[in-house]
Amino acid sequence: MVTVLLLVGTVLSALVHPFLLASAIVSLIRLLSAQEASFAAKLIAWIDWSTILLSYIAYGALCWSGTHQAERREISWRILLIPAYWLGFSLAAWRAVIQLFKDPFLWEKTPH
Repeated sequence: MVTVLLLVGTVLSALVHPFLLASAIVSLIRLLSAQEASFAAKLIAWIDWSTILLSYIAYGALCWSGTHQAERREISWRILLIPAYWLGFSLAAWRAVIQLFKDPFLWEKTPH
């Protein structure tokens, strides 16, 4: 059961991530352009950005702790690319979903 939840959660988070990021950007723009923002609007924007930033930090910490100490200096700057990696992961997930319905028997193989 845990394996199913982990796999489904990974796929769903990849599919939902661009929408969460877009929602957070829109709420931040609205918050910055408003003369006076309500407490609820500020709270939602704070929760959105906290969720996104903490998830990036948690993922970076997992990557950091999973590498050997000698390799950490080589990969340390790449942790800054985690947001771009997640957007690429989302793009691949959406492409896979579209291909699943458009051409379910297509198998894209890489040449070896």
